[in-house]
Amino acid sequence: MRGLHALTRSTMAFVLILFLGARSMPADDFVFDFDDMFDDDMIEEVDNTDDQEYTDAFLDETGITFGGRFSSSLRAIVRWPEYPDSFDAVKNAGEDSLAANIDGRLFFDARPNRDFRVYGSAQTAYPFTQTTRVLADDEVTTATIRVPNISVFELFSDFAWRDYAFFRAGKQTVSWGTGFFFSPADVLSLAPIDPEDPERSREGPISIRVRVPIDIHQFTFYLIAPESLVDTPSPSITDLAIAPRFEFVIGPGEIGIAGFLQQDLAPRAIMTGSFSWRDLDMFGEAVLRYGSERTFLAESERETFRRDDGVYFDGTLGVRYVKNDVSFIGQVLYNGDGYDEPDILGSLGEAFFRQQQGSPVPAGPTLTVEDLTRTGRWYGTVSAGHADAFGTDIGVSALLQANFSDNSGIVGVTLSRELFTGLSVSATANVAYGEDGREFTQIGRFGLSIAAQFGTTRF
Repeated sequence: MRGLHALTRSTMAFVLILFLGARSMPADDFVFDFDDMFDDDMIEEVDNTDDQEYTDAFLDETGITFGGRFSSSLRAIVRWPEYPDSFDAVKNAGEDSLAANIDGRLFFDARPNRDFRVYGSAQTAYPFTQTTRVLADDEVTTATIRVPNISVFELFSDFAWRDYAFFRAGKQTVSWGTGFFFSPADVLSLAPIDPEDPERSREGPISIRVRVPIDIHQFTFYLIAPESLVDTPSPSITDLAIAPRFEFVIGPGEIGIAGFLQQDLAPRAIMTGSFSWRDLDMFGEAVLRYGSERTFLAESERETFRRDDGVYFDGTLGVRYVKNDVSFIGQVLYNGDGYDEPDILGSLGEAFFRQQQGSPVPAGPTLTVEDLTRTGRWYGTVSAGHADAFGTDIGVSALLQANFSDNSGIVGVTLSRELFTGLSVSATANVAYGEDGREFTQIGRFGLSIAAQFGTTRF
């Protein structure tokens, strides 16, 4: 079986560990702000409710609460295609850019009585309008209009049956995985983890969740409406996805066993594990898929194809240590959809653009942007830092992302400091390594960025 023939012993060892205790980014666009791990922003407001205990939704207090968050920042980025080895090379940067960010989210939390709750949140970001094409009055031609850039992030209700089964219905965040930088087990979230902001809450699907506590353990069942139903003129009940999950508490650890089934996606069997010892957390995930959702490029580069059968394995292991102002997080990933040939990335990009332009070569299913990412088999990420280095109030952090399959990676070092309440600044240097055209060397070899964050707050 593809993806398993070279990993039998590794897989068995991984599963044993769990039972016992437990997109690629362009090189210079990646900035890791270590301060985010220690300030108030690491504590998600009530919208990250999937991690809360189910009983928290049924308090004696009634009423309605409003709140939100606001952030704004300005970042200047300079990139060099090669490492600058002279003053003239420094002046002749390959590319510079300026990025402005303004975003906000508002939420309400209404509890009309002890056994019922409605929660919702909406968000917007700069630019505050966006263009879209709609059908004109003649129902033949299309017109371009501008609409407000506002979206509903969550909208659901909580209710219970006899304090035995706890329900949540609506659009909600769902996080199944235990991974920090990678999470193949998190199949329900609509967006992958962003390594630049791994703790940021991610949008979830419209679904109905049922939680049934069994002593200190629990059973959870999801009935999910995939996003594809929005564009389906006549959806069928067979388009729904089901996802049961059992969670077992074993001493200081927790084991999760789950499944996922939807007719248009590869069925999955999922196992997660986490284990804590003092200030050290260990976590892991193992996923078996029947079939792949990726479109592959053949070795001849003249055709693309899908693999709808065969067993694929995805797995990850990681550790996390956080104490006072010191943090260390490391994680490795095995990607069952990766290519054996590390030079495939350049060919994938060329094939993608040819298909977008209507070329007959390569023939077959159309490649998507997602098919151009995570092309290797083995990945690793390590971050470490100190939020108050040498008692200077300066945060120092370093982050390494590596593709072990093509021997490329990026190392970033960030210095940050809060000047006063409401204003913080940071500077980041990124160095990419590996052969030209590999995953982390496509954009450039060296980059510098200076950023300022203004008035970020929660209320």
